[in-house]
Amino acid sequence: MFEPLDKWNWHEMLFSAENWFIELGAVLWWKCPIDEPPYAGTPLDVDFEKDYYTHFSLLPNVKDIDGEHIYSMSHQMKVIRPFVNSKS
Repeated sequence: MFEPLDKWNWHEMLFSAENWFIELGAVLWWKCPIDEPPYAGTPLDVDFEKDYYTHFSLLPNVKDIDGEHIYSMSHQMKVIRPFVNSKS
């Protein structure tokens, strides 16, 4: 049995590059195996190296000093489509 989508730690997961869609916005892009810092942005960026990055991860949730969320991916996860199975 799977946990509800909102219970997963989305920001701790890597996804294949072909699973990115515009509603996700900026994410962290990785070349696997990971041996360098990620690129932050979208495939729509002018300097994005399309064939270089193999995976992405979501930006982490950010809290202010009082512990209140000031940015969260959870609202975008409600519109996420199923990820394509990949051999990457």
